[in-house]
Amino acid sequence: MTTLDDQWAVTLFSFTRELMRGDVSATQLLVNLRESNVARSFEIDGFQHFATLPDVASWEAAAFRQAVDEHDIELTQFGVYDDLFIDPRSAADMRSRVEYIVRQIDSASRLGFTTVKITWGLELAILERLLPHLDRLGMRLNQEAQGPIRATSPDLARRVELALRFPDQFGFVFDLSACMYGLPVTYLEDLRRLGVAEEAVRLLEEGWPLGGDSIRSEAFAAAGPMSPDAKLRLSMPFSRFGNSNVREFRDFLALVDVVHLKFWDLEDEAGIITSPIRDLARELQRAGFAGPITSEWGGHEWLPAAETNGETMTLAHREVFRSAIRE
Repeated sequence: MTTLDDQWAVTLFSFTRELMRGDVSATQLLVNLRESNVARSFEIDGFQHFATLPDVASWEAAAFRQAVDEHDIELTQFGVYDDLFIDPRSAADMRSRVEYIVRQIDSASRLGFTTVKITWGLELAILERLLPHLDRLGMRLNQEAQGPIRATSPDLARRVELALRFPDQFGFVFDLSACMYGLPVTYLEDLRRLGVAEEAVRLLEEGWPLGGDSIRSEAFAAAGPMSPDAKLRLSMPFSRFGNSNVREFRDFLALVDVVHLKFWDLEDEAGIITSPIRDLARELQRAGFAGPITSEWGGHEWLPAAETNGETMTLAHREVFRSAIRE
């Protein structure tokens, strides 16, 4: 019988530092991770991995497909992106944006993917214009629900309605960043390192589980004068973190194809990492979820490179995951 642990997958986004450093090619990094038993199943963000996107070159596609076949790698989904300013001189019109996404979907198909992923918020009109291209290629597009998204939001309801109308073409990713029961310990430490006033840090630490976005104004007012880096870091929770409870997404999870176990560090004070995982595991079992459960590390944005790396964090995260689902 397949268990949740058997559905483990990894996104190469967790290895952003390694990809940027470029000590080996992106495809060789993928092979190395497979050979190190980090995972068998992988998700890839297109522009992080392929130099020739949006129209991947035949040589790059051939090398990738050969590596995937030779090393028994399973591909889960391929991240594609909208770009309002492909031409920096003016905003792109809808036709240009659709064309740009379609070129990436074509490339994903030639690389051997059957599913692409896009960030939340793309206009429904653009999604509908993508339908014939998805149908032509036998591809599926998942929208990623993450961070501040609410299970009761009208926007989510509209996107669910579209997916129910076209169930073969559209699905969803559920990212556990939507259900953060507390803010990462190391994130709060980084705010202090950047000189954010202690009162603002306290407001976030104590108020996030109940207040979420509603404490934004109060936190910024308490922060006082800040450097640009501090302002950027302080704004992070209000665009990328959520404070919902997993059970609020019970109905939505029945429509989800891929789960992201987003994590930032491994500091589990008061169960802020393991509690959402346990709650999610219960809901996934209730829904009979059989798709990839994908580890995604975002803490490379602030954790010291000398002390952390993608492989160490990902392997440790799997042990946290296994412990949580056993409980």
